[in-house]
Formats: sequence, C-alpha cells, structure tokens
Amino acid sequence: MCAAWPLVRYAPFEMGPQKQTDALSSSRQGRSTAALAKRARARLSTTALLVVSTFVIAVGAMNFSPPHAAADLVAANATAVLSVVLSLVVFVWVRVERTPSELQRFGLVYQILIGLGISLTEVFITYDTSSVVRGVSWACLWIVLFPIVVPMTRNKALIGAVGTALMGPISVAIAIAAGLPMVDAQTLVFLFFPNFLSIVLAMVLYQALHRLRSDATRAEQLGAYALQERLGSGGMGEVWRATHRMLARPAAIKLISEQGPRL
Repeated sequence: MCAAWPLVRYAPFEMGPQKQTDALSSSRQGRSTAALAKRARARLSTTALLVVSTFVIAVGAMNFSPPHAAADLVAANATAVLSVVLSLVVFVWVRVERTPSELQRFGLVYQILIGLGISLTEVFITYDTSSVVRGVSWACLWIVLFPIVVPMTRNKALIGAVGTALMGPISVAIAIAAGLPMVDAQTLVFLFFPNFLSIVLAMVLYQALHRLRSDATRAEQLGAYALQERLGSGGMGEVWRATHRMLARPAAIKLISEQGPRL
C-alpha cells in the first residue's frame, strides 16, 4: 500500500500544462545528468587510485626480483612511472565538476593509454621470442572491468575494449622498433588472443549489468511516482522522497509494511 502527499506547498503555475510538463522533464533530466556525472567522477577517481597502487606494487616487485629474461627493465620502469603519473592526473582532473560526456571521452582515452602502459610494461619485462606462453595479460582484466566500473555508453565501451586489446600488438611493435628481436605471427596470436577474447566477455558483462540497472530503475517506479531517497522508517513502514512524472512538485511516499506495525 502507499500514500502520497506534497512536502512543499507551491503557488499556482501561470504557465500551461505543456510548459509545466516540459519544465518538469528538464528539471528531472538535469538531476539525472548531475547524478550520472557524480557517479562517473567517483568511480573514475577510485579506478585511477587503484591503478596507481597496482603499478607501485608491480614496480617494486619487478625491481626487487626481476625476471632473468627481462628485456629492458629501464623501459619497463619508465612506462610504469608514466602510467602512475597519468593516473594521478586523472584523479586530480575528476575532482572538478565535469559533464558526463567529458568524463566518458576522458575515461575512454585513459582506458586505452593505461592499456598501452600495461602492455608495454609486460613486453619489456617478459619479452621472450622463444616462448608463446607468458600467462594472461593484466590488460585482459583491465578490458573486462573498466566499462563495468566506469559508466560509459555501449559504443564507447566497445571502442575502449578494442583499443585496449590492440595495445598488445602495438607494444610488441614498439619493442621491435626499439631493437628487440622479431616475433613470428603464431607467437603473436598465442600471446594476444586472450586480449581479444576479453572484448567479448567485457561486452557480455556490460550488457548484463546494463539490463540489471534498467530493471532496478523500473523497480524504483511506484505508479506515477519515482522513488528518490529514503527519508526514514518506523513501525508502520518507510517514508521515501519521490517525484511525480507529471506534477512539478516533490512528494513523500509512505510504504506500509505488509506485516503490520512492528512492536
């Protein structure tokens, strides 16, 4: 059961019904955009800090106990440091108010550049032309998790995943240009097939999460009202702040517990 009443008393509108509806839609769209931008900023900043932590630990580990077949430890260290600096720049950049489109474009570039940093670090630290087994690249985890953690459109998520996967072969090309031995085509396929397989996994998980978010949004719709925030709870049930789809006023929705009063 539910009951609804206005929280604030408003003076009558002098505009027509259509203008009232347009004004309400514009206001609701603005609130939705602001909420999306806030979530994107928080998640992008958290992701940047996690990347910093991961690279710091990785740099320490590979310098404390470098692999015997390390191709160029100096280049690997330089790449890791640049990735840390880039992530710190991202962390600072998102502290300022940004629009969702700016955050998505910047996040897309950041995803691909960190993919390049991961791939270059791995190539310079584990380059071995005689082995096709190097383990699954950390870039695969980055490809799968980034579009799930950071809000993005489907097209940008796909572009980011493909771009990050391509950083593997590009890193090998950079290493060869820097003087390391050539790698045959078969070795490249074995090394980077998991990267491109991760694209499929990333988009499947993205679609599943998008569907869950849509279901959650629909679940928050109570008739003509959209639940926004829980204001409190008591023995009879809960009170939520809500907005009406047609009326330009806030409302309180009281949800009565089916179990009756709690003593």
